Amino acid sequence: MKTKKSLCFLMGFFVIMVWVWGFAAPAFSETLKCKSEAKVREQNSDMVTEEHYVGATIREGSLTCDNGETATLRSYGTWDVIFKKEGFSQTYTVLTFNDNSKILTKFQGRQIPDPEGKADWIWSGMTGTSEILKGTNRFKGIKGSVSFEGKQLPSKISISEWTFTYTLPPK
Repeated sequence: MKTKKSLCFLMGFFVIMVWVWGFAAPAFSETLKCKSEAKVREQNSDMVTEEHYVGATIREGSLTCDNGETATLRSYGTWDVIFKKEGFSQTYTVLTFNDNSKILTKFQGRQIPDPEGKADWIWSGMTGTSEILKGTNRFKGIKGSVSFEGKQLPSKISISEWTFTYTLPPK
């Protein structure tokens, strides 16, 4: 009788542990490295003083990732810049992948003039912050962050490197 109770207890304990582990399995983070190129589609700005500008920019372009995936990129940004000194920007970016899955990100960054004069601005990934706000379809429930570093060339084309670090909910 004691052996039967012990066996039932062990079986019950095993079933409960499997059930708990199934719901509490750790989400493993994934990393994805990508490069983008985007061109200014529309830009509006106002000169507050001779050196101080505020404005908004819409960019469109493409994203190519190390794993071979590609996405269209559309970003909506606002900025506040003191010419030849520094500026701050906030940008929402919508990435649409080939299967129509989307990722929405929000960047907050600091802009500094390029000391070599090769670009209008350098976006400093070390001082910028970003987060993944939302995903659709296969990215539904995505959580994570994106680090980026890029340059805006005089031709109004921006070239950036992105590193996505994210988790997806279990399927």
